[in-house]
Amino acid sequence: MLEYKEFAKYYDLLYSDLEYEKSSKRIIKLFSEYNKSKGNKLLDVACGTGTHISYLKSEFNCTGIDLSEPMLKQARKKSLDCEFKVGDMKSFKLNKKFDVVTCLFNSINNLGAGKELETTINNFYNHLKKGGLLITEFFHEKEDFVNKFNHLRTYNGENIKIARIGEFKSKNDFILANIHYLISEKGKKIKKTEDVHKLMIFPKEQILSTMKEAGFQTKYLKKGFYGKGLFLGIKN
Repeated sequence: MLEYKEFAKYYDLLYSDLEYEKSSKRIIKLFSEYNKSKGNKLLDVACGTGTHISYLKSEFNCTGIDLSEPMLKQARKKSLDCEFKVGDMKSFKLNKKFDVVTCLFNSINNLGAGKELETTINNFYNHLKKGGLLITEFFHEKEDFVNKFNHLRTYNGENIKIARIGEFKSKNDFILANIHYLISEKGKKIKKTEDVHKLMIFPKEQILSTMKEAGFQTKYLKKGFYGKGLFLGIKN
């Protein structure tokens, strides 16, 4: 997706209003409440530019995984003391296990149909220690996605102006997202482009059953970090 490639350097500007620090504090609280393993190793899957890790690294030994090297380049600037690797959430393999795995910002909705959800949840499970905690969030209702998603997002800086406008259409079990970008930097020609991608919608019951089949003890919290429900899994 263009947002995670050509526009990685603009990503933090466009999403500067998100409450990363607040959600990171909640992750720490959830870890202390539900985690049953011994240790403090955290893996953030689809970590993007690593802003959550920049807040979490004071409490955890952090590793970040993302498909986009340009996004990880931004992450490394914030956290020189943390490890970041390019990897696909379905298939990455690390030679260590973690006490907590996070996957936020509805990143899992980018999976395809078929067995991809099952494969991904099993991969998370395999990278956790016994008693380790999975914290993840999905859009799991089509109506919620269409009605609550922020269709217009802007950044109005002194030298950079950015607009991201999204058009979302529901079709079968996925949402077709058509995203338009306008980026104006002082002294440069305006960049205008669009990106189309498909977001799978996995029902709540499917997510929980997939987690249970993988071996997790599950819990669903209606109030998540960014307007979505939160799915917790404790590795048995």
